[in-house]
Amino acid sequence: MFSLLPGVLLLAAAESGLRCANPVWMACVRTRACPSPEGVPRFVTEQKHNFVLETKEPLLAYDRELFWWPRPHVRGTVWSTPGVRTNSLGLRQGPVDSGRRRVNILVVGDSVVWGSLVHEHERFTNVAAGILRQRPECRDVQVINAGVVGFTSHQVHRYLKGRGLGQFHPRIVVVCVGVNDAWPVVASDRAESLASASPGARIRHVLRRSDVFLLLERYLTELRVFLTTGVNPEGFSFLNPAPGGQPRELRVAPAETERNFQAIGQIVEAHDAKLMVLLETTMSRQPPTWNARAFSEAQRRVRNLCQERGWSSIELARLADMPWSTPEGYLQDFCHLSPAGHEILARWLVDGLQRILPQGS
Repeated sequence: MFSLLPGVLLLAAAESGLRCANPVWMACVRTRACPSPEGVPRFVTEQKHNFVLETKEPLLAYDRELFWWPRPHVRGTVWSTPGVRTNSLGLRQGPVDSGRRRVNILVVGDSVVWGSLVHEHERFTNVAAGILRQRPECRDVQVINAGVVGFTSHQVHRYLKGRGLGQFHPRIVVVCVGVNDAWPVVASDRAESLASASPGARIRHVLRRSDVFLLLERYLTELRVFLTTGVNPEGFSFLNPAPGGQPRELRVAPAETERNFQAIGQIVEAHDAKLMVLLETTMSRQPPTWNARAFSEAQRRVRNLCQERGWSSIELARLADMPWSTPEGYLQDFCHLSPAGHEILARWLVDGLQRILPQGS
């Protein structure tokens, strides 16, 4: 026991030193157990280098209810998205008028709504708000963008239920989500039942509460990847498996996506609001780790829900019918709209909104 004492003291000193120093990257790699509808934890790992501020802090921080959420009152970049700024609520936009006199249109979803790779003023929500402001009958209409990169339909439902509807009392809720549901993820990002998880996995998640363990795991993991692939990794995404890793399961299966939209429709209608759904689209060239079949099945289920429940919907795939100078010119990458794509979607959105806005708004 006396011979072990110096080692214990050394580890304790290292742990204390790391916690006091609080290295920037440490906040981005900690694994946390989050609640899930099934009653088992979802292990979400905030991986390093996914989101970096000008201050070198992670812009997206752990959130007990939503898994991650943007920090309030910050500026920086997220996945090459220029000029990101957040307001007091963590939303990527300026101040929001919370007065009841406003006719609020709440737009929620993933990085398509957030506006990845485009400036804030180029997003379809900002363009649509500008068009509406020019129309006298819409002078009291306010468009609120509550999109967050990486969000699934499950997180959108939790946001509306726990925050969005109560904060803004919207007349119309616009939902645009689905691509992230179809990403297969590794074990540390997806729900793992404590009953079925291996003892080694359980021990690893417990040890990740230690900064010393995180430090060792980070560099040992990078060393292993380097030795097996010959590539020094730039960082692992919480959406994609690490190089050489095996995906386990979908983040959200098609049937669960359908249930999430059913729940979204119920809570929106319970708040005397109307629901509009934007059905996402992707490039014909798709990442090998993405499940196109699951995405198509989920889209089909949501499309049928819109028809059954009478929800207004817009198919982003219609953008492919427009004349473009290059194939899929409405997309900048796999699923994110170009500025031109945002502009066209904004016009479609305004047309759809004016058909369901209250008279005199």
